[in-house]
Amino acid sequence: MSGNNFDPRYWQQGMNGAMFQMIAHGIARWHVLYGRCIYDRVHHRNLDQFGGLFDACPFILSGDRDFLRGLGLPGLCGFIGEVFVTLSVWNFNQGLAVISAAVVILTAGYILWAIQRVYLGPEYKGPHGDHLTPITKRELAIACR
Repeated sequence: MSGNNFDPRYWQQGMNGAMFQMIAHGIARWHVLYGRCIYDRVHHRNLDQFGGLFDACPFILSGDRDFLRGLGLPGLCGFIGEVFVTLSVWNFNQGLAVISAAVVILTAGYILWAIQRVYLGPEYKGPHGDHLTPITKRELAIACR
């Protein structure tokens, strides 16, 4: 391809990064399991009404670990995929790479904001607060599969 910075090595690096990202999202299944467990208990997703779930639901402790996997910090499963994708884009278009890196930072900020609101907030204000119970055997079996 003439007229651009196409290099098959960088394309392969980007594809490897995308594969790492897909694997990381498969491993970090918090949005499926823990989000569904909480929704089944309280029947809403309004972040303004959540808070204090860390104390109310002991099972959230393991969900918190899965939440942090999505941050893309070094040592966590999403990091290497994000680095590969950003580096491969840098060699193609530096402006897009800066946007890619900014999105990673914004995503980490949103995840930390959500953890603070949902887990560490003052107290749960939504409906069905009495349904916030520990994890069931069925949910534990799904989590440990």
